Amino acid sequence: MVNTANIKEGLWLENRHCRLKWHLGRRKLVVLTRPDFEVRKPPKARLAWNDRVWGIRCQIVTDVDPHDSQVAGLRWVRIRFFTPDSVDDAFSWLEEQLVAKFGLPAAESEDNEMEQRQTVRHPDGVCIGHEYSGAMNGGHYVYVFV
Repeated sequence: MVNTANIKEGLWLENRHCRLKWHLGRRKLVVLTRPDFEVRKPPKARLAWNDRVWGIRCQIVTDVDPHDSQVAGLRWVRIRFFTPDSVDDAFSWLEEQLVAKFGLPAAESEDNEMEQRQTVRHPDGVCIGHEYSGAMNGGHYVYVFV
């Protein structure tokens, strides 16, 4: 049986029933996970998956080396979660989901003037950053780094 919650191994894609395994190169990621989009623009290849993570519909994006070097395998993802329409404060709603899954953040900050909020946690040696920026070109994202 697959441990879908093990973030240390990678990010489990619930609809695809497969894991984005950390450190895999582009070719293996494409074969094993079938991304919805791939754009190659040297020196990187951008991959994107529309799926569910931690029970929530989302889009996962990452950049990897298009030449498959071991050094530049999967080391981070950016996740844009689609929060329910009924949620007025998407940051607080998603933060509740993250607390339930990974516990309280190790650090948090808020800058009302710049319309920014951020939390960081470190489950199993993986860094999960949750941030919101209301500034130009801002957004609401979760970043996972190994």
